[in-house]
Amino acid sequence: GGQFFYWGGFQDIAKKMMDSNPGLVVLTAAVGPFSSVWDRAIELFYQLKGGTVDYGAKHSKHFGHDRWGSTFPGLYPEWDADHPVDFVGHSMGGLTARALVQMLEDNGRSKGEESLFPKGSTLSGRWVRSVTTISTPHDGSPAADMAAAMHNIIFSTMSMSLGFMGAVSHQVQVVYDFKLHQWGIAPRGRDETWAEYYTRVTTARVFTEGTKDLSEHDLTLDGAAELNSWVQDHPQVYYLSYESCSTYQSPLSLFSAQDDATHIPIFSTRAIFLPSCYLLGQGMTLPPWTRDHHVPGASWRPNDGMVPCRSQRAPTFRLTPGGKRVVLADSEVVDHAGEVCAGRAGHRGNKCRVHATMLRTGVWNFLGRLDELDHLACIGWTDKTVWDCNCFMHGHFKILAALPSVASET
Repeated sequence: GGQFFYWGGFQDIAKKMMDSNPGLVVLTAAVGPFSSVWDRAIELFYQLKGGTVDYGAKHSKHFGHDRWGSTFPGLYPEWDADHPVDFVGHSMGGLTARALVQMLEDNGRSKGEESLFPKGSTLSGRWVRSVTTISTPHDGSPAADMAAAMHNIIFSTMSMSLGFMGAVSHQVQVVYDFKLHQWGIAPRGRDETWAEYYTRVTTARVFTEGTKDLSEHDLTLDGAAELNSWVQDHPQVYYLSYESCSTYQSPLSLFSAQDDATHIPIFSTRAIFLPSCYLLGQGMTLPPWTRDHHVPGASWRPNDGMVPCRSQRAPTFRLTPGGKRVVLADSEVVDHAGEVCAGRAGHRGNKCRVHATMLRTGVWNFLGRLDELDHLACIGWTDKTVWDCNCFMHGHFKILAALPSVASET
């Protein structure tokens, strides 16, 4: 009792899923919360397969951090094409899973690297059956483009969250690790206060000098478009997505033109998200380039306090080598929201079922909106009388269980 979990808050969702589904194995990985998508994807591979993290010789030299990271025994050493996995990622976890699928498909030679994974390995995207993303900023978030504000939001959110968890979990209160070993930042010591650790991390060279090899860049509109330029959707993988939303249309704009409609936070939006939720809802952070691609401004305004809903469905923009933003011509979204009752605050979650024959590989299968839930409430960081994340995840795992063992190519 009293322990706090990323998935489920005070409920251990992973354990509940295994208890209610005999034979199901649910593994939870913990990658660097501030690390770049590239670094996180490689950490995820080695946490599952086992071995010493290799961030890549070219990548490490370019960004100026250590090439080698932590060594892991492997949560799932038998992982290969004959024993594929289903990834379920929240927020940046969805980007991490997508990037790892691409690295596997590239056999560890992504972006000119000689090899990111153990020599002699034969890897492919077939190591992954499906990728599910929840509240993931596939096209980034305009909130993240406010660089200084985003930096403060990230640290403030983590500080508040860990401060809260420290009050209920002695284990979290004693030691925490931001997993920035590649940058020479050691974990929090047992005799180090949270304030001391917070100061040591935020004043480290990687944050004071600036780099693009961090999450705060990958979450921007340009950072996400850069990621989308090399991370592709693969024909043998099922891509599934949910969006969360914590706003409603402002009564003051009910009679405005559709493109002028603004959104405001719902009452239950947690305080840390209120500023960004409001700014996104008003369209104040919307960049001018969106008009060049005929993207309605109003489509960016519904949000979950951190990410616009439209960005959570699927990747739609990429950057060319010349830095021009173009629409992904091969990114297709199939809307299943009519068949799936994703859920909303006050409801128990996935009430409807999707048959495997309804889902397609190589495209994005949108499974609906988690309404009246902010960026963290949707994974159970709220009273379960408001939102039962366990029920929602149980419904989604039923969907995953119905998928074919090996996805067929299309």
